[in-house]
Amino acid sequence: FEMAPKPAQSKSCLAELPDLVARDDQATIQARLQQWLNEIPLDIKALRVGLSKCKEGTFASLISSLHHLSGPSEVIIKFLAQEGCSEDDLQAQDRAAEFWPRVPAHTLYTWIMGFKISSRVTTQQLLGRLEELNSDSHSIARIIGDFQLHDSVDVRRYLTDALKLKAEAADVMRVMASGHDQSQRIAIELLGMRDNKNAVKLAKLWHYSAQDFPQVFEEAGKRTVRWMIRDDAISLEHLSTGDFVGHNPALFSFMIVFLARSKRSDHKYYAIRAREVFNQWYPLDPAVESAVQPLLGQINSLQPDMRLVDESTHTDVVATVAQWLPGGVHWVDTLPKFEEAVEKLHQEHVIGIDTEWRPPLGVGEQRTGIMQLATAEECFIFDMVVLAEPCGDRIVQLLREDRTMVGFSWPSDRSPLKNRCPSYNGADNVIDVARATKLLPGSPRSLAAAVEAVLGRKLCKDNRLADWERRPLRPEHLAYAALDAAAARLVYLRVLEIGGPAAAAL
Repeated sequence: FEMAPKPAQSKSCLAELPDLVARDDQATIQARLQQWLNEIPLDIKALRVGLSKCKEGTFASLISSLHHLSGPSEVIIKFLAQEGCSEDDLQAQDRAAEFWPRVPAHTLYTWIMGFKISSRVTTQQLLGRLEELNSDSHSIARIIGDFQLHDSVDVRRYLTDALKLKAEAADVMRVMASGHDQSQRIAIELLGMRDNKNAVKLAKLWHYSAQDFPQVFEEAGKRTVRWMIRDDAISLEHLSTGDFVGHNPALFSFMIVFLARSKRSDHKYYAIRAREVFNQWYPLDPAVESAVQPLLGQINSLQPDMRLVDESTHTDVVATVAQWLPGGVHWVDTLPKFEEAVEKLHQEHVIGIDTEWRPPLGVGEQRTGIMQLATAEECFIFDMVVLAEPCGDRIVQLLREDRTMVGFSWPSDRSPLKNRCPSYNGADNVIDVARATKLLPGSPRSLAAAVEAVLGRKLCKDNRLADWERRPLRPEHLAYAALDAAAARLVYLRVLEIGGPAAAAL
């Protein structure tokens, strides 16, 4: 309905609506509403204003007046249902329950919930009206989901219909299937064929694992492997440890074949080296052998891209750690070490924080592997795999204490931390310094870019895809992790120098 200038009479006929409702003047109410409905285009604003001025307890009169209206009365019904009524307005609820069989199907859910008459509507009545909705998957989803009709309808049929919505399919299927195990499984299965990314999100939301949906999670892992390779996030160190694919043979095999079929020389080289590691750990894979065998004769002409495996990088990391953290990097995996670290942290005014977790390969929920806390002199790396259970509450308390603790893009760290520490609900006092980097030249969006902008140093990110639950972690892993926390702290301090109070307010 268009929002356009309306005749003055339209506004005047609805202006007296509150007084008419208060007097329960049914005949005049019907006349005024019918007069409004006859105006084309409809003045939606006038209707909203008129209904909002009606006092609570007068909805029964409005509902009664709807019986004899002709024209697009669902417009009035929609706004009336959105206004709803209070729990103790029994008269309005009685009228709403009496009138609901005549409510247009697409306003049915809003009417029932707005007037709080769900207890007065039977399953058979709902099922009788469900077919009227035809292909309105949004309304069908809300009715099936909220009224738990899963066992009374052909859920697979309705979920299949929801797939036609494409971009909105995942949200509609979530609403329709929530709270019913079999429906949830059907939704994940169907969505996994069209939209693997959102299928994995639903599986995690409903706490299913890779064992429940191996094909869905494996396909998600393959998708991530493709992204990692195309992002040049691969090195010989990844291949030699299996970190890159989370020690998953199916993903390892897929990665090798993907690399072997690439047009890039360095990718083919990596495929050959990865096959050597694969054959040490797992039985021969026909797909791997078929893809790599033709490349073996070319190995001397294939060279890895040196920017991915530059040996000087490690030297630079060691030098940066010595400069930024002269007190060293300390691995904390016992209660005595934890107590000592917390005591030192309590003496600090500004602490840099970061966390790391296993690469997102779609093989289960992401859980924090380590937590790094950097001071002006040293960095403490908490082994969250070991400390989460005995010290989880203490760690959560540390994050909520009244001191300056800063991380870069910290909101992304919260979900894995929730999965690792049940007592953590996402509430903390950590400042996200990424919000303040817009004050810097070029408005850097990543920590590495921010470090280069304000500190003039390149931050090594070669190990960001390591398996952070693997023990023991290598020295280069610890150094990389410590620098991320230290960098967040240094960037924050530099931003304060540049931006002053404006930066502090962010």
